[in-house]
Amino acid sequence: MDNSGAVVRRWVTRSRIADLAGVDRSAVTLWGKRHADFPRPQRVGEGEFFWLPDVLIWLDGRAVPARVRPAEEPAGTTYGARARGTLAAAPVLVQPTHRGGAPRTGDTSSRPGENRRLIGELMGSYADRIAGAGSKVDYVCMLLALNFLSVSRPESARKLRSFATRQTDSGAILDAVGRETDELLRGLGILAGFREELLKLEPRSPTDLVAVMDRVSDLGGAGFGLILDEYEAQAGLRSNEFFTPRVVAETMAGLAAAAVPEIRMVYDPYARGGELLVAALGQCPGGGAAVLGDSPAAGTLRVAAMNVATHGRSPDLRIVSARPWSNPRRASLVADVVLVNPPFNMRDTALSERVDGTWRFGAPPIGNDNFAWLQYALDSVRPGGVAAVVMPNKAGNSTNAAEQTIRKELVEQGVVECVVALPPQLFSGTPIPVSVWVLRAGGSASDDVLFIDARHLGEKRRARRVLRDSDGDAVVEAYRTRGAEGETGAVAAAARGDGPHVQRVSRAIISGRGHSLNLVDHAEGSTAPRTAGRGRTARTLANASAGGSVTDELGALMHELTRRREDAQEADEAARAALLDAAAVVDAGDDAPLPGGWRRTVLGEECLVKPGPSYTRIPARERTPYGDVPVVFPRHLRDGRIRDITDEKVPLRLARELENFRLRPGDIVCVRSGAFGTPALVDDSQDEWLCSTNLLRIRPMDEPGREPGVDSRYLLALMSSPRIVEWVAERAAATAVPTISGDSLRRLPLLLPPLAEQRRIAALLGALDHQTAQHRELADATSRTRALLAERLMYGHLTL
Repeated sequence: MDNSGAVVRRWVTRSRIADLAGVDRSAVTLWGKRHADFPRPQRVGEGEFFWLPDVLIWLDGRAVPARVRPAEEPAGTTYGARARGTLAAAPVLVQPTHRGGAPRTGDTSSRPGENRRLIGELMGSYADRIAGAGSKVDYVCMLLALNFLSVSRPESARKLRSFATRQTDSGAILDAVGRETDELLRGLGILAGFREELLKLEPRSPTDLVAVMDRVSDLGGAGFGLILDEYEAQAGLRSNEFFTPRVVAETMAGLAAAAVPEIRMVYDPYARGGELLVAALGQCPGGGAAVLGDSPAAGTLRVAAMNVATHGRSPDLRIVSARPWSNPRRASLVADVVLVNPPFNMRDTALSERVDGTWRFGAPPIGNDNFAWLQYALDSVRPGGVAAVVMPNKAGNSTNAAEQTIRKELVEQGVVECVVALPPQLFSGTPIPVSVWVLRAGGSASDDVLFIDARHLGEKRRARRVLRDSDGDAVVEAYRTRGAEGETGAVAAAARGDGPHVQRVSRAIISGRGHSLNLVDHAEGSTAPRTAGRGRTARTLANASAGGSVTDELGALMHELTRRREDAQEADEAARAALLDAAAVVDAGDDAPLPGGWRRTVLGEECLVKPGPSYTRIPARERTPYGDVPVVFPRHLRDGRIRDITDEKVPLRLARELENFRLRPGDIVCVRSGAFGTPALVDDSQDEWLCSTNLLRIRPMDEPGREPGVDSRYLLALMSSPRIVEWVAERAAATAVPTISGDSLRRLPLLLPPLAEQRRIAALLGALDHQTAQHRELADATSRTRALLAERLMYGHLTL
């Protein structure tokens, strides 16, 4: 794709047509009135725009009259030839990437911590101060526009900032940003109305806009993807609009790059936010591949154009119908790679024929386009190229007759190379479990299909599951080596449970199972790989695992079992020693007076009780996995400890604003509303963490020069006791949602022994708690070992 092609694929005004054709603007207006075949304009906001390729075709058929033709132009010159000559000298609007894939100027991808901080600031108070009564979506669109300009046209971005510093009218700044963005997008062939959207915002002052410009500029080339995540979250995109998660997109591009050594053209027939095209550019040597995309959604297609442009390419993106196979606009397209995450339609239907489209593998059923998208993707690939298509798992073994016929043809013609089963809950707009089908146009030489089970990979973040970079790399490596043992550790990683599970299934077996391409129909009782040799006994595995020579999952579990048993034995000894120390304890009876030094008091006399901050002070938009300070919520309180905080962190800026709600070692936190449960003790590793809304923080008083009256570990055990839990429950039950206030908890009656005895009691109870926990871990490891060993023995994977 040359630069002139990039200049031609754009929208232009009447004035620009006049400049290109060398005529007055009035002549263009007259052409439109007198000639019915003159291209019709599209109105966006206050302007009308023409698709330049259509205009050039019309001008090619209109000769320049001799009376107005300069001497240097030969007879027969058309207005089209004149316009094309002008375009040939036009500058390239988007800066190309450096060869070899080197980072471009302003790329900040190597400093994720700083980028997360900047995003936190942009989505914090600045969002409220600039959006005003406007939509947060419009505000995020402004951020996308600013990043787009700063990366793709940095000189314009600098001029806009200089203009903003001299302005007292925020509306004038927004107007300038919108106009500049729309102009650049029209140069990429995309009609956009950013100006109208930005003018809906209500900034408090131009100073805020300048500050946001600076922060967006500091994000550099890595910023667009981060802002795009916020756009998806704020816009609430539907299942036909949501974006493909970054690692999923990069994994699909990696699979394609492993299958096709030289990629010159990449096509996405449902481009969403351009994330698959951007991922493909990252896999192409020098980033030199042509990128083409279609979409029926104008809003997300403009985002896709900006996304690709910020990565140094001038994309060829077009608005098409929702079903492009009905009226394909790329009849001559032959891509090396097609990557697509199409919209899903899971409705079943009894109909099995349709009249639109050409279907080499069988006509998809009416009402379900899953296999229509798949075949359209294949039809867009050159022989030997590949298509990687996101498909719902249901499509792999659906019982619809038409879909069964299509799967049969795909399998028997060797088109299906690989099926990657992805984890559930990856997408923001749908819970549908999906797989990636890798299809080879023209068929594959292999006689089997590679199934890669990645369903267990990734980590949970709020309601979604997120793949890590290492997960995507492992899937691509498993595909590249076709799961071969002895390669770069893919099989060993699977055996440890931290890599994808790989299985090769012959086409004959797949045919015998209804031509199913759903992993669940081919998993041999378990998704674990069969890497342990037959005839190896459990005792041999246990002995070998101690020496580290066995790397399969069973060996790893038995090694863990040995370690857990040793930990439990150590806990038994510690508990026995603690009980021996307490052997002198005498039962004085319930009616006996309190021992010497014991005293009655209330919690408020010994501790400071502090409710967590209000909900509005820690809004959901501020809590991300990329923040600086963890926030403790009720779900993190388990077994007297704070556990498993990975996805709830706020920027340091916000944590400093909430300094009064920070935690320190020795604090106790308990649930404020709902089930009281077991409180938790803050340990040294959780210093300066933040208490959330629905918690109460209890801090023993430590006045200078005065020994504390209560030990934190003793207080934790006391507040976890049935008597205290019942006391709290009785006082919380008076409300519709059980809630204990700070004032009520301060009146909690306590019976406290001397501090030294508190510590001895806490040590004894702590030893028993540790013993219980270690035996629970041992029991869990034993259960898992038993389950896996039973499966291996009863399905013939091992023999005794």
